[in-house]
Amino acid sequence: MCSPPLTTISVDVNTMAEACVTTMLHKISTPDFKLGRKIINCTLISGDSVKKL
Repeated sequence: MCSPPLTTISVDVNTMAEACVTTMLHKISTPDFKLGRKIINCTLISGDSVKKL
């Protein structure tokens, strides 16, 4: 679709959705809860849109 092919990331949407729902449910039951940051693994998909060093 693009020329050159773009570099992007692939994220497991199901894992991300599960983390969001779990966090929301925990926040509902514990209003003072503060998560901070949650790291979801991803995979870099290299295209030709990145400068080679």
